[in-house]
Amino acid sequence: MERRICIDSEYLNSDLYKHIINKLKENITNECTKDNGYVLDIKKLIKIKDSYISNVNCDNIFIVEFLAETLKPEIGKIFDGDVCMIFPGGIFLNIKCKQKVLIPVATLNKYTYDPVNKVFKKDNKNIKDGDTLKVEITGVKYSKQSFSCFGNMV
Repeated sequence: MERRICIDSEYLNSDLYKHIINKLKENITNECTKDNGYVLDIKKLIKIKDSYISNVNCDNIFIVEFLAETLKPEIGKIFDGDVCMIFPGGIFLNIKCKQKVLIPVATLNKYTYDPVNKVFKKDNKNIKDGDTLKVEITGVKYSKQSFSCFGNMV
């Protein structure tokens, strides 16, 4: 990924790379864009591509290339997620505490909803709150800096 970042003059020292990574983590972690998905963590500063001093306010501006851990839901991708909500219409899974995915009841083959225990049942198997399931993303929409997703249990 590439980003423009502003570093205060007091941080222009031998630890510049460390300061840039910290500033990236502060500004970009948890950001969500359509192209990159959710930024979970900044892993490595690859290089400083350019630097200059702003003519407007004398800020130290760096154009940097870095490696980030991201979560981007795309059709066909498979994720592990924790069941965070069960209701008659389906199941919501939470993926890495960033993305909720709806598994509609129509795709829960041969599972039936038990309203008393709030679980989905099939033979001797129950799906309950807190269980970890695999989900394949079947529908994605990006709006207002977040994704809405549908999926099928794998």
